[in-house]
Amino acid sequence: MHLHDFDTFIENIILKRGWDYYRNECISSIRRTAENTFNAEVAGTDDYLVTVKLDDDGGILSSGCTCPYDMGPYCKHEAAVFYALREMLEQPAARQLSNIDNKADHNDKASHNGKADRSPHGRIKEILSNRSREELAEFLAAIAAEYEEIADRIELDFARSNNDDELKKYVKLIQTYLRQHSDPDGFISFREAAGAVEGARMALKKADDAAASGESLHALDLYLCVLREMASAIQYADDSNGYIGGVIEETLNAIEILVNEEDLPSDVTVSETIFKKLLEESANDLYDGWSDWQLSLLSSCSDLATTPERRKAFESHLDSMEDKADDDSWSSGYMLQRISMIRYQMISDFDGKDRAEEYLEEHLDLPDFREMAIKDALERQDYPRAEKLALQGEKHDTGLYGLVKKWKQFRYEACRLSGQVDKQRDLALELTLEGSFEYYLNLKHTYPEGEWKTVYPEIISRMEARREHHDTYTRILIEEGELQKLLDYVRARPFYIDRFYTLLIPAFAEEVYEIFARQIFEEASRASSRNGYREVCSLIQTLAEAGGREQAREIAQSLLEKYPRKPAFKEELLKLHYSRN
Repeated sequence: MHLHDFDTFIENIILKRGWDYYRNECISSIRRTAENTFNAEVAGTDDYLVTVKLDDDGGILSSGCTCPYDMGPYCKHEAAVFYALREMLEQPAARQLSNIDNKADHNDKASHNGKADRSPHGRIKEILSNRSREELAEFLAAIAAEYEEIADRIELDFARSNNDDELKKYVKLIQTYLRQHSDPDGFISFREAAGAVEGARMALKKADDAAASGESLHALDLYLCVLREMASAIQYADDSNGYIGGVIEETLNAIEILVNEEDLPSDVTVSETIFKKLLEESANDLYDGWSDWQLSLLSSCSDLATTPERRKAFESHLDSMEDKADDDSWSSGYMLQRISMIRYQMISDFDGKDRAEEYLEEHLDLPDFREMAIKDALERQDYPRAEKLALQGEKHDTGLYGLVKKWKQFRYEACRLSGQVDKQRDLALELTLEGSFEYYLNLKHTYPEGEWKTVYPEIISRMEARREHHDTYTRILIEEGELQKLLDYVRARPFYIDRFYTLLIPAFAEEVYEIFARQIFEEASRASSRNGYREVCSLIQTLAEAGGREQAREIAQSLLEKYPRKPAFKEELLKLHYSRN
């Protein structure tokens, strides 16, 4: 199949839909990712990625799409991209770009040629500009009566109201969008999450505008209304795409910026009110289980605890939160550590360096404080203290692998900087055997080249005995050129062949082809869907590109004979350039 004749190989209904997608500019971009390989983004029910590989003459060697279509060899998105590639590659060479954004190109041509804006916004604006004021008012009133969110937008954008009324209207707007994108049980699916937060984004923009205009209290009220509505909505949503959580993070960041405005603390009344509102909000049960949100509010609040009265109220609030989190769970430990860090920051800001250092020493059992103390010791070149603190951390946090590793790395750094080469090597070896390739290289650099050749084989043997940290083990084999061992490793684990074949081919071509064949037949025996068949064919294609063209053709033919009752598999195999006689 070729770009100039693909329309004779694809069903008419698929071609028609593909042509509509191409004509309506649903292809947002086409990029050349390698020689004769193109990735295209196509907008459909979702955004899908189409990958097409061509030969030098425009023959279609392979094609695939991330959409779920499983009823034929090609989908409408692939057909659309075929049309686009045909037009693109028929242009003069100067226009054969490796990265094309069709929409930007379309808009650019329109503006340069002086043509009217044919975007949806431009067309609607042109239509409405020919209507009278009375007609537009009547039309908008009719639409507002039919669509609640449009009525809300008109009121918010054009009606005069005080801040309290505006706040209520934005709460209503947010809830309208949430309701419209929820199912009958009030649940928001991940497909609806983007639309569900549109009202919140409008309120967030209004709050930003209010903050920029110096209306700090009104801005905060709007931020908090967004925060509450989104925190409530996320309890009944699939936020896999992060739209709701993203709005929450934007809101918390905006609050932090608001309280740190240079002229805010000088306005005692405003800063006092904001302080009280944030302190009260951080205690809202709505945020139970979402400690990072509570802590962000507390952190912003602490920036305003600049008077003895506010400081006392804030400390009392932290005490109550610590009492509430006083159990052995991970979440409570996390909350207690973050609260202690907020206290430390306040002491640093208001009580002086000596009191801050004293507080830090009192809390070395908390990882963040120990890390600060170690870094401070390293910066002051007090390497014995840094080493001691790190070793104490290893003992204190026994059983917590991540923390023990961190303290061991700090101890390594203290030994390196203080010139304790033997200790440095011992720690580097420990970290290597625990899976760190970085420390393997560090260890290697402590030895002369000749001596290292007698050291690393023992490390490889020890890693083979442990039978873990496979990625580090293979990286060491590659680093030292131990290709026979790498081949043995892949032969025992053929699913790694597509990862290492380029390294092994020059010395072990026939062995690599044999491993490819084993893995292809194994995956073919398990494949039961078109996506599975495509993965098998991708592996066959890789084998051919690795130099095993004849082996790839024989394997494809064998699979055609072995699975005659799998038509979808047959279609995918026949799409391979190497499967044809």
